[in-house]
Amino acid sequence: MTSQHPDKLLLQRQDESPPGTTSIEVPGLGTLRGYIWPNGVQQFFSIPYGTFKKNWTRSTLVDSWPNDKHDGTKLGPWGMQPVPWAYVAGHSSVPVKPYSYLNDPDENDNHNCLTINLTIPPSASGEVPVLTFIHGGAFIFGSSHFPIYDGYRLVSESVRKGKPVVYASFNYRLGITGFLASKDIALDLEADGFHGNGNFGLTDQQLALEWIQKNISKLGGDKNNVTIFGESAGGMSVAAHIASRRGPELFQRGAQLSGGLNAFESFNEAEHEIFYERVLKAFDIPINAPDRLKQLQAISDARIVASTPHIFTTLISVPSLCNDGWFFAEGREHGALNITNPPDWLQSFMTSETYDEGVVFRDELWLEDVESIKAHLRRYLEPKAVERVIGLYGLYDDITHSDKMRIAEELCGDVLFRNPNIMQGDLIITKECKVPSYFYHWDQQCSFPDSIYRNEAYHAMDLLSIFLTKYEAMTPEERPIADAMHTAFLTFAYGGEPWEPYNKGRRWQVWGPHGRMGLLTEEEDEPIRRYKRARDVCSQDWYRGFFLGVQDLAIKRFRLTQSAHE
Repeated sequence: MTSQHPDKLLLQRQDESPPGTTSIEVPGLGTLRGYIWPNGVQQFFSIPYGTFKKNWTRSTLVDSWPNDKHDGTKLGPWGMQPVPWAYVAGHSSVPVKPYSYLNDPDENDNHNCLTINLTIPPSASGEVPVLTFIHGGAFIFGSSHFPIYDGYRLVSESVRKGKPVVYASFNYRLGITGFLASKDIALDLEADGFHGNGNFGLTDQQLALEWIQKNISKLGGDKNNVTIFGESAGGMSVAAHIASRRGPELFQRGAQLSGGLNAFESFNEAEHEIFYERVLKAFDIPINAPDRLKQLQAISDARIVASTPHIFTTLISVPSLCNDGWFFAEGREHGALNITNPPDWLQSFMTSETYDEGVVFRDELWLEDVESIKAHLRRYLEPKAVERVIGLYGLYDDITHSDKMRIAEELCGDVLFRNPNIMQGDLIITKECKVPSYFYHWDQQCSFPDSIYRNEAYHAMDLLSIFLTKYEAMTPEERPIADAMHTAFLTFAYGGEPWEPYNKGRRWQVWGPHGRMGLLTEEEDEPIRRYKRARDVCSQDWYRGFFLGVQDLAIKRFRLTQSAHE
């Protein structure tokens, strides 16, 4: 594919020519019905991979289908969330409208949400790499069903380019049902023969990867060549799995896009206990009731969904992962400073951020003024450190509202996304990490006239160039970038070098603006990225306090650990 001679399938909306249907036999499971496109690419939706008997327990593997068959032409339930499908599917951050040949998912069936979507190339031999995507959404909303994540174009172009892949994506539990932790929950898990505390969304994801290990060879994929990639909370998930005990048995390489374990700090179990009390109070359950967990498990899913915005106070509050001493291979205390290199077992690693990451927090930041921003910083920093930040970022009392917004978004983008990547790169160099590590910045701005992020390189925009799901709306300037980005991810999945690894020359791949793309040294990129300022700030003994202040500014995390009695 080139911008001059693009494949026809990329120039029309996907449902202008809806697919036909097909059925295949999956040994040990039964008959799988799905869609087949004229080029032979097949798609199968909402294949169940896991089930759970009650809220706040581990999911277990599904190894059979009712009546030995599954209808993969329909979208099943998504993970329960407080945002309706009609609003969030096709939002400007994921701007691909639902396809006419697919139904809307059931929004009220959380217990059947653990499903996988698969896209398979024609005549796959069992040696085809598997690209597995983990969706984002602040661990509160989102779904593998979003049309932006559809695998048809990704796989079709992989075949045309001679690097076919199997593509998988999956749903997992979100919000309170996915990430609540407490002593009660830990004891209940232990009584049922399970381990750990909280992190149910993450262990759901690992169960999906386990299903892939068990079944993907029956569907054309290579279980020994699995790449996981995710964006935002999906990127945090990828980072969590890389740092987990189970990572080596589930995948070979990982790409954490616009998110990592150092974007937000995980709660320890004591902090989770405070949040647990907050949840109990929201449902009028006495904190000292001996059967408080059973009372909570009796609350209807509909009531849980309705209460989620009140409990979290903002839909981007990001439910915390739990440092439970079991999920992670090593402790995750003080996450802002706990930067670690990719483990030796990982075959290759990728990390990234977009230029305008901070726009994802815009609604919350709009409500702040200069004084309230400083108040967030003062919660954790001494006056001299606050003054230093004010000077570095120009956060003065007499700035305009638009300048305040620009600076607040820059603070959030730097501290939660860009700085962790810079610190990661420094550690890779100083510790001589041997795992090939690929870093990129996304600077190409949105051109869609109906987007609220027009002329911004917004959080998640790079996904459109990986999945190609809105290629028909891209400008001639944007299409070569999309083609090159898509090719780079195929190369990564095949174990090749998508560009020069950071380990070799300390260079970043930069996508955009204005259609430009290529490797830049940090010296060449200094006027844009301000690496020197980042390293200066990150080296200060007050940096963790700075991080915590900005975390509170962005997602109001401090509210979640306020005592239930306050």
